[in-house]
Amino acid sequence: PDSASRALAVALARHGIEEAGAACEILCARDLNSRLARGRGKLDVDLDLMMAVAGGIRGSVARDVEFTCGKVGARKRYSAGLPPGAEAVVEEDGRSTYLVPGLGRASFVVDADDAEPLVSMASVIGKYVREVAMESIHRFVAAIVPMGRRPSGYRDPVTAAYLDRSRPFLRRAGVPDECLERSR
Repeated sequence: PDSASRALAVALARHGIEEAGAACEILCARDLNSRLARGRGKLDVDLDLMMAVAGGIRGSVARDVEFTCGKVGARKRYSAGLPPGAEAVVEEDGRSTYLVPGLGRASFVVDADDAEPLVSMASVIGKYVREVAMESIHRFVAAIVPMGRRPSGYRDPVTAAYLDRSRPFLRRAGVPDECLERSR
């Protein structure tokens, strides 16, 4: 690692924070729609993905760790979406914390991006991964039909126009409609 990476690692270590890596979960629109159709809420799917990332990171270290996540919606209680045996430590408006067997301590914090530097870093990584994914999709589509501006992937006019223009070409290429946008 370069000197900036080493300096960051040293600074984090002073606060008892060790590098365990970074991970992400990407869920395509079809898989999201399938989960939603089976009765899962979007917030439940988000929580499932958070726990998958936490489990992956936990698997790379030899002890329980502490995870801090942004609150999912206005939810106060997370027990139903956590692995079996999770015990609530606190469930308040601003923070809900649990001891999760085989994982460690998981906290869900309101405005975690503002309050927790590591959550801010994770948010930046997530935004970068999203941009890379959108660029990959755009390159795939542009190889089939020339397209203008790359879509954001959010529900906005640019993405809607992009989908409208590319949908017939993608269908001919064998891309199912359910892969193109989430149902809600």
